[in-house]
Amino acid sequence: MKNNDYINDENLRALLKEHARQSAPPSPWFTKKVMNRLPPRRVRTVAVIEYAVYAVAAVLTAIFATAYGIDCYRSGVVTIGNLTLLAIYFGIFASIIWLGVSPWLEEERPDAENIRG
Repeated sequence: MKNNDYINDENLRALLKEHARQSAPPSPWFTKKVMNRLPPRRVRTVAVIEYAVYAVAAVLTAIFATAYGIDCYRSGVVTIGNLTLLAIYFGIFASIIWLGVSPWLEEERPDAENIRG
């Protein structure tokens, strides 16, 4: 074959648009039918270990932050550095909680009606 026998991008695009299949009408029951035919979800061991690590990390962070806060209070002097470290503890604690909770807060995937090509 010669180089000029190959189809270029514009011709290929026009050919695909000309012979493109019609999209199927949206069916709200399709997703439910497919999901009902899938096997039940299993709890994976790795997920259990992951959530156990989140729980341990959150508890340890809360314990260390509380102990540090009590020590700061007992010393009688609270500095900007103490407040900064307590804020860092709170940020770490909030991040750990968010990592554990965020998968449950995800929105479900859109239905077939909402998907347009």
